[in-house]
Amino acid sequence: MLTALDGGIPDRLPASVHGWMQYWLEKYCDGISGEQAYEKFGLDWSIYRWKWNLDEKGLGNWKVEIRELEQNNGNRVEEMKIFTPEKTFRQVREWDIYFSPWTTEFLFKEPEDVLIFCKYHPREFIDLDYERESLEIVGDRGIVRGGRIGPWHELCELYGVEKMIYATFDDPSWVHDAMRAMTDIDMRAFESMRDSKLDLMETGGGHNSSTVVSPTLFREFILPHEKELHSFLTGELKIRTVYHTCGGMMPILDDLVQIGSTALETLTPPAMGGDVDLAELKKRVSGKVSLIGGFDQFNGFQNGTAEDTRRLVRHCFETAGVGGGYIMNPSDHFFDGRVENIAAYADEARKCLY
Repeated sequence: MLTALDGGIPDRLPASVHGWMQYWLEKYCDGISGEQAYEKFGLDWSIYRWKWNLDEKGLGNWKVEIRELEQNNGNRVEEMKIFTPEKTFRQVREWDIYFSPWTTEFLFKEPEDVLIFCKYHPREFIDLDYERESLEIVGDRGIVRGGRIGPWHELCELYGVEKMIYATFDDPSWVHDAMRAMTDIDMRAFESMRDSKLDLMETGGGHNSSTVVSPTLFREFILPHEKELHSFLTGELKIRTVYHTCGGMMPILDDLVQIGSTALETLTPPAMGGDVDLAELKKRVSGKVSLIGGFDQFNGFQNGTAEDTRRLVRHCFETAGVGGGYIMNPSDHFFDGRVENIAAYADEARKCLY
């Protein structure tokens, strides 16, 4: 997997998944752990296991309270409050049976909330002891991923994507100020990673996709900050990164390459609502950036036969896999998928030899 991330040609096609959803593990595999699922199918491990800690020096002006509220139609409901000297912020989120949350009340209600939040936000530090433990657990069976979503995606999650897009037209100077403030928080956190040995740091976020923002918006408001962050991570700290977009990426592909990330994901195909043609994508970025994803889990895991799965694996290998620099993954998370199809996915990948 590291050979592929570094643009090289491994002995065989590396194959993993974009994390195991707890819903799938419980419904299809009797609640085994993600690690056990990797062992069961013989896939390369890709474990999300990292931790950010807050600097205690800043906690005098920053207090977080989280509590469970009454369920809504069987959904779990959670309230988070953040207390600062100037304002108390409140966010409400819900979870359904898929264990995938969504926001019903955004943390930020007014534009000025963003700068107040950033003013008092404590510095964050990567937990290096936890990281070492994670690396020991995975060993040579795969890679350990960390993660930190980018400033635009974070603002969309905390304020609302529609409000953020409207603001790029109505108040672009505020958007630039908000992006600057969020980027500064990220840069302070990344400063703590100088001794990090994480295999891969996931960055970006789905709200950065071209199915959410226009190329013009991406280039003006997102790209400069992402280039700054990745220049520090991949350039100065030499930490591998994978830039995550969900759905659309072809109209901004050249811009995504400019970011300076080690790899791009999720390479979502049209059958899943994305826009990626793997052959064209590979042709345009080969030698510039590595790739992760591209497998159609709707037709390969959930709806197709084992033979369909094997055919889709070969398609990924013979297009995105040409010349190496590629790790095959489903295009993001999956909630339903036949066990026999996932077994075929792993088995066929092992047969894809360079």
